[in-house]
Amino acid sequence: MMVIMKDKITDLVAEIFEYLPKNRSGAPLAPINISKAIELYGLKAYDVDFKGQGISGAFDRSKMEIYVNSSDPYVIKIFTLAHELGHYLLHKDVKNDVLFREKGKHGREKIEREANTFAAELLMPEAAIKIYWPITENIQQLADKFSVSYVAMRNRLHQLGLI
Repeated sequence: MMVIMKDKITDLVAEIFEYLPKNRSGAPLAPINISKAIELYGLKAYDVDFKGQGISGAFDRSKMEIYVNSSDPYVIKIFTLAHELGHYLLHKDVKNDVLFREKGKHGREKIEREANTFAAELLMPEAAIKIYWPITENIQQLADKFSVSYVAMRNRLHQLGLI
């Protein structure tokens, strides 16, 4: 990922954190209130039953709506919401008005990788991770604390050089 996009993601996440509760050290409280983050931008989110197999979520820019698969586990829904918020903030120039997050794709396309990076930074803030990781050193416990999947937490810890 280009440094410019990484900086943009970091700046956008920091902007959102200004509106979310923090602990005494200034790190965002876990789990991140993704509903509040979505509301900051006037977006609405809905649980839906997708007709096609393998779709976790979608974002419709023209309606300012995010849709998540009602049959997905809670932690997947949370990541999908953050991912689709990332599309809203990062990909204003995308010609498609509707972007789908397909299961199993896990960021093969550039914009999907960027949305995943945004979601990871938003839901698993580095400052908060660095507070809790030394206490637990248990990926599942940390994933539970941040309301994300084991895989998402493992990937974030690896990215931060903690495992």
